[in-house]
This record gives sequence, C-alpha cells and structure tokens, in this order.
Amino acid sequence: MICSALRRLVVLAPALSTPVAIVLSNRWREMGADAVTVVLDMDAEVFRLGLGDFESMAYLNAAARDVGSLVGTQPGVRIGVVISDEETLIFAPQSKLIEASSPQ
Repeated sequence: MICSALRRLVVLAPALSTPVAIVLSNRWREMGADAVTVVLDMDAEVFRLGLGDFESMAYLNAAARDVGSLVGTQPGVRIGVVISDEETLIFAPQSKLIEASSPQ
C-alpha cells in the first residue's frame, strides 16, 4: 500500500520496522511533504514491547528533514492505520517479544 500511493499517504502506528521505514522514507521523498503524514508513538515502551525498531526512526527523521516536514507523535497508539489514496488498512501490530512456544 505504501508503494502504490500516488496522492495521499497516512501512516499511524506505535512504531515501524526498519524495512517498512525505508520504503516509507523513499515514498515520502517522492511524494513530498504535503502528500504524506506519519504519526508514531515513539515512546521507549513501544520499542521495549517490540512493536518497532528504534533504528527505523533514523530513516523516517531523515526523510522528514529532506522534505521539510516532521514525524508526528501521539502517545498511546497501539493500532496501525495506513491510508493510501482511497484505500484504508487497519491492523494490530505484532510484538517481536512474543516467543514461539518451545517444543516439548
């Protein structure tokens, strides 16, 4: 959905993985500041819970700086929303801290 956005892209999430942040950063540079909105929680707890990678913030902040924008912040976000032009996706981010059950 991020790659297919042409006119509008909105991403709201607790945090993002680095691969997603790279794709989003590239698209942000292509579309420009007026077409893209990124809002993340970015609290240390989000990263401790494994809801995203702290390294992803470097990519997003660089892209925001390049287009003359900012990464918005909203404390307490625990769902994800992506709006790509006229399509909307709502999802529950999966924590990387959840371990697979051990074989018995």
